[in-house]
Amino acid sequence: MAPNKIAKDTPRTQPPPSTGAPDPATDAIAGLYARWILPYSWRVALLILGVLACVALVKTMAGRRGESDGAAFAALSKAESTDALLAVARDHDGTAVAARAQLEAARRLYDEGKYDQAMTKFALARKAAGSGAGAAAVAVAASLGEAYATEASGKPEAAEKSFADTAGTVPSEALALDAWLGAGRCAKAQGKLAEAEKYYGKAKQAAGDSPFARRRVDEASAALSSARYAQRAEEPAKAADPAAPPAAAPAAATPPPKP
Repeated sequence: MAPNKIAKDTPRTQPPPSTGAPDPATDAIAGLYARWILPYSWRVALLILGVLACVALVKTMAGRRGESDGAAFAALSKAESTDALLAVARDHDGTAVAARAQLEAARRLYDEGKYDQAMTKFALARKAAGSGAGAAAVAVAASLGEAYATEASGKPEAAEKSFADTAGTVPSEALALDAWLGAGRCAKAQGKLAEAEKYYGKAKQAAGDSPFARRRVDEASAALSSARYAQRAEEPAKAADPAAPPAAAPAAATPPPKP
């Protein structure tokens, strides 16, 4: 008989023995969850809900504000009289539309010769201009209008200051030219010819190379020269008769332009 063959056992692959050491990353995440997330999860949920509610509220308010502004501009476009414009300004007080309505009402009052009322409305428009889009243009237009109305109402000293203050804040050379010419015109009306000459010098700088602007400055300077010659001609008469009343201050050569 053939001898029995002894089967050789095939070696089996055994899994590596477990060391029993915990995974540091897993333990860190579990610890973080147990110590911080789980105890405060309801607070986190409330915080998220609060943020979402605030976002929804802001969007709602912005939508309502847009609707309100649209209605205000529609009312302004339909206003055809001074009273209607003032009603728009009253109904939408605190908005950009109110400032524009005050400005337009002031211009109409100026055109009607109601200079004191126009001066008040121009001042209100300037204060109501605020700081939104287009606010600077409204504020400058109102400031110049207030100066023109003050001059037209027979207050050259106050108008001179208003024009000079406005000239330093306007965003364009053309508006600065108007303001400096106005200040010089008011100084000349008070007999302050040296001050008027300074203002006209600043107006000449603002005029730049524009032929039309330089012609305006030249005309104002020529009127100032005529006033200076007239003032000098009166000096011998004053010296001969000290008791004679002083001559009236020279008036503006032309009516003040419309704001």
